[in-house]
Amino acid sequence: MKQSLKILLLEDSLIDLELIERELLKIDRTYTFYHAKDKKDFLAALDEFNVDIILSDNSISQFNATEALQAVQSRGLKVPFIIVTGTMSEEFAVESIQAGADDYILKDRLTRLNAAVEAALLKKQTEKEKSEALHRLIRSEEQYRSLVERISDGFMSLDTNLTITYINKVAAEMLGKNMTGLTGVNLYALFPEGKNGSIYSAFRRALDTKDNVYLEEYSQALQIWIMGSIYPSASGVSVYFRDITEKKKLEAELEEQKHIEQLHLVAARLEAQEKERNAIAAELHDNVNQILVGTSMMMGQVIRNPQQHLDKLPICMSHLNEAITENRKIAHELVSPDVAETGLMVQLVKLTGNMLETNDIKVNIIDTDCDLCCINDKQMLAVYRIAQEQCTNIIKYAKATLVTIELSTSGGKQFSMKITDDGIGMQKAEKNKGIGMLNIASRLSLLNGEMNITSTQGKGFVLEISFPV
Repeated sequence: MKQSLKILLLEDSLIDLELIERELLKIDRTYTFYHAKDKKDFLAALDEFNVDIILSDNSISQFNATEALQAVQSRGLKVPFIIVTGTMSEEFAVESIQAGADDYILKDRLTRLNAAVEAALLKKQTEKEKSEALHRLIRSEEQYRSLVERISDGFMSLDTNLTITYINKVAAEMLGKNMTGLTGVNLYALFPEGKNGSIYSAFRRALDTKDNVYLEEYSQALQIWIMGSIYPSASGVSVYFRDITEKKKLEAELEEQKHIEQLHLVAARLEAQEKERNAIAAELHDNVNQILVGTSMMMGQVIRNPQQHLDKLPICMSHLNEAITENRKIAHELVSPDVAETGLMVQLVKLTGNMLETNDIKVNIIDTDCDLCCINDKQMLAVYRIAQEQCTNIIKYAKATLVTIELSTSGGKQFSMKITDDGIGMQKAEKNKGIGMLNIASRLSLLNGEMNITSTQGKGFVLEISFPV
């Protein structure tokens, strides 16, 4: 009979839980199962029980396998982790394995489960034996020095008090020290400023748990990024580490380039949107409106010379005139306003007059602390479009009677606009879901700006935006 196995199951479906347990019990082994149906149960089980393996559903309520794996790794636990899920794309499966998961099993193929469990346990045992073999190897002084002097990484061995028992040349150069005299020196004495830092904590964790510890940290003492592996033994720890500062710089540059490219894409999308608005407006005005006007003139002639259905003709005339009015209104809203020529304040007054006051909503615009000379034409157009989006939201949803718009430039350093309505407000979960709010956020991202929303059900809505000028 094989040894007893303690298994932690993260699963919120009782049916799936029973199927998994039933499959595991098919082999000659005794089990102790610990069940976790949500994040709280799972984290408590990690801290309370010393389990041998973890089987996790990919997605449960407000928690998923990726987050569960991160919780295991953050605790320094070297426990095999297998994802047992209903569906999983090949791409996500590869990402999960790369992140540290040992395997994944689809629930409709549970026959693989026992083999996957045995393979994961064997892998853990192999890694343990490999680590033990390494420590046996370096007990020999001759083999020890031959090994560590040939490697390209920095290497140190320290006793349980973190006193250096050996250090190779690469490690000494990275630490900015001379090899001579370092043996027998305590690490705390070399770098006292880092005593309470995360790197020292990694050493202590390896010594306390007897588990291998991987770290990737920035060293304030050395002013470099370090990637290292700490292998504990009964006599202390062995440490391999390297300088990855250049790698981190490249990663940061790539992230910055990615961010810039995203901003360019947003800018291109908004510019195309403006061009499309102008084209649609011109088409409506030059073609559709002329056709409607011509039709209206012809219908007027028919009214003056009636033949049949005289009572219906005035209704047709009214509909045509209404279509003309609506056409002009659409064209007015789509064409980019000439903020450079007329100014932002004039355009905001026109905008709120056409959109809000025509819907019996009173408007109050306050600009006592605002010098619009400090923002450029593109910024003014962005502010106008943001105001237009919010006016649309107010008309559709707010049921407001009063809207106040406050503009400020804060001494020429920061532009801000606050739009407040006395409408019905909205729930917290709904604040950032609308397309209008997403468009506002996109425009602000191009200005390095920020958006803040304050609203509660039945107590109005406040939109505040700001960006540097």
